[in-house]
Amino acid sequence: MTRANARELAVHLIYACAFTGDEPETVIAGRLNKEYYKLLSSENPVYEDRPSHVQRAYIDNVVLGVANRVEELNAFIGKYAIDWDISRISRLTRTV
Repeated sequence: MTRANARELAVHLIYACAFTGDEPETVIAGRLNKEYYKLLSSENPVYEDRPSHVQRAYIDNVVLGVANRVEELNAFIGKYAIDWDISRISRLTRTV
């Protein structure tokens, strides 16, 4: 897995947290489960290779970091989203 794929996987996981409302640890454990991960590999090439221990630590750090600072990040986005309420911005756009 490349670093770019690890970043993309982190974005997928952050979006899944926003979409489901599940805790990031639950989403990470579920999505990176070997059986489920294998199913995803047939749908998206980013899932072809499993992350190494270093990449897994990076992914965990990014996903948990965003989850722990979501209010701060939303406030930052809201500050620059002139004439837009944060609730009008799609989950996908906020995730990216």
